[in-house]
Amino acid sequence: MPTRDLLLQIRTAIGFLTVLRIPSVGVQPDDVFAKSTVWFPVIGLIIGAMAYATGSLTTAIFSHNIGAITVVTVLAAVSGGLHLDGLADTADGMATPGDKADKLGVMSAGNTGPAGSATLIMILLLQWAVIAEILQIESNIMRFMAITGSVLISRWTAIPMSAFFRPARLSGLGKSMQLKPKAPITTIGLSIGLVLISILVGWSGIVFLVVGLLSSTFVCQLAARQIDGITGDVLGASIEISLTATLLLFLFVSMQTDFTPSPFWV
Repeated sequence: MPTRDLLLQIRTAIGFLTVLRIPSVGVQPDDVFAKSTVWFPVIGLIIGAMAYATGSLTTAIFSHNIGAITVVTVLAAVSGGLHLDGLADTADGMATPGDKADKLGVMSAGNTGPAGSATLIMILLLQWAVIAEILQIESNIMRFMAITGSVLISRWTAIPMSAFFRPARLSGLGKSMQLKPKAPITTIGLSIGLVLISILVGWSGIVFLVVGLLSSTFVCQLAARQIDGITGDVLGASIEISLTATLLLFLFVSMQTDFTPSPFWV
């Protein structure tokens, strides 16, 4: 793979998952966004580690509640609120009566309605409450695995979602992610995520991957039934739901007295 193409893929992945916008040089090929998804797990790992570090620092200075708010804020700020906006738009679209065109029109309007606002508030409150509990876990390793691993997995799920669900629009982000040789890109991206989560959590990380995958699939399947595919908003919503579900599972597992984390990096 030429160095220029590699750097272009990384730049594009950073641009989607974070608020950073690295200037591009020259004309980008149509399939660059799709190919960039292989880097989602790596960037998710970095974002998760940043969120954990800032949350741990503010917890040490103030309290676990402030630490949890910090983690939620960092995750939202790093993505520029993109995924949360997708969550709200998707909720509004799914709650709107009418056909595919009506729902897509609401989702692209950019105005958050009652369904979107309610969903956004509930998910953010749930994330805050779960993370606050996680930050009280005695094991530093478990806290790190829970927050970093959940963020990694949630970003990783965008790879299979973009591969197995068709775009609802003939243009836009969802369509761009489909312009690729699906099998090689999907296989590489899934493998990178599997290796990273196995190193981070151990072989039990596969269970967390499955839960993240199932929760994302639920969101995308729900949308696909109503708008005949997925969009960038739906992908953002699936990331947030996957993050929340995985955090909940990590918290549940940490409460089991017979569970001993066995990450490969320790």
